[in-house]
Amino acid sequence: MTDSVESSAVRRLLEQARGQRAQIVRGAPLPIDTAHVVGACPKCGHLGATILGFPDPPYAGPQGQPRYRNAKELQRFIDEIIRNPPPLPANDDPSTPSNNPQQPGNLWKGLCVCGAKINPPQPDPRTGEMVSDPEATPRQVCGVRFIKAMPGAGAELVVEALSGGDGGIPFTDGVSVKYRVLRAPLDGDETEVSQGLDDAPIAQSFGRPLTLAATWKDLLERAAKGEADVVQAENGYWLWAAPKGSADLADKIKAVTDGGEDRVSHALLEIPNVAPMPQGPAFPAWAFEHAKEILDGTLNAGVVIDLAVVKRLTAGQIERSGLGWREEKSPDGKVFALVANAGDVVWPAELLIIGLGAAHLGWYLGETAAAAAGETLQRVAEIKRYVDAVRAERPDMTFHVRGLQLFPTRADGQKGRPVDLRDLPFRAPPGSPTSSASCASCATTSPRAPTRRGVAPAASGRG
Repeated sequence: MTDSVESSAVRRLLEQARGQRAQIVRGAPLPIDTAHVVGACPKCGHLGATILGFPDPPYAGPQGQPRYRNAKELQRFIDEIIRNPPPLPANDDPSTPSNNPQQPGNLWKGLCVCGAKINPPQPDPRTGEMVSDPEATPRQVCGVRFIKAMPGAGAELVVEALSGGDGGIPFTDGVSVKYRVLRAPLDGDETEVSQGLDDAPIAQSFGRPLTLAATWKDLLERAAKGEADVVQAENGYWLWAAPKGSADLADKIKAVTDGGEDRVSHALLEIPNVAPMPQGPAFPAWAFEHAKEILDGTLNAGVVIDLAVVKRLTAGQIERSGLGWREEKSPDGKVFALVANAGDVVWPAELLIIGLGAAHLGWYLGETAAAAAGETLQRVAEIKRYVDAVRAERPDMTFHVRGLQLFPTRADGQKGRPVDLRDLPFRAPPGSPTSSASCASCATTSPRAPTRRGVAPAASGRG
């Protein structure tokens, strides 16, 4: 049995985390948490590693059990990884070629290079129940590096957990785990934030708590005790809460909304009725302790959003995606959407949906703006792929994109039926069985000239 390993070897594997993370998060429409895990064979000490990606929001999980909202819950989550590690293969462990064309390469056999069985319990593909090999003892975790994007902070948060203090003693019951938090600038070296995992140093270093749910939790706890308050979560974003019948809340909200013509206030309960909301855990998940009181009206809770700030954040994210954009205004002259474009292909990102989407999901505005820009980039790319495929399949026709419609014209000058680019590129993408049929329908003469032009409203910022 192995009691210790070289801590420097563990460190070298952990330091690969940021480089490997970049391969996972590149092109992802949403911020993704990752955990790089290193462990040792209990028989010979040979090290193996893996990187876990968590594309779902941090509040995801069974009711009342979000993955994490604050430092205490994040440590509990990492502790669970350490106690119940995933498969940790090494490059030189025995493997067999894959027969699955969707997963090329080699498949790990669950054996260490020394021959020991080290495969951890795995879910049964038929029942979903965890099944273990009684002869197997999984690699024991030596270290974990958990990395979280912190939009707007200019850096990522790194939580490092080392078994035995330096990673040299593989984890078993009774072995202590040393935690520390680091700040990893996107273009610089890591610096230590704190020894241990605590909310206060994180908020001080990054200018914001670990998640917005941590701020909500404190605000709702005070409201449950009878206090009415409005707190600023970040620039352009305020949270409010009060017990039912509070006489002070309306004046406090008005004091904030009067500070800017683009500021809007909405209660959490009414948000889904105002605009289509992105998918993801809403307040019953990230504020589950007070969800019942919000639902029955015992507690009133909501947000004030400055849409001018949402516009600035969204424009910045769209530009980082390599797209151009223009403003779309309502009849009263106010900007209600940014229309992203790549050539003649466009997709609208509606500011109210993005702003209220942040409130609905319990996210910061920067996180939701990044998600909206990521989805917009995917939508534009898919529409462009569809338009290019249609033009290639029907070279005898010309196609003009106007807003979110594709207008075909036959060689004899007759107009074909316009194609709704909000729907068909996603329902019948190039290469699908229905794609050719959709191209053929373009040749059908339109019974009358199209009456809809321009960019139609569409739900943006979906998670």
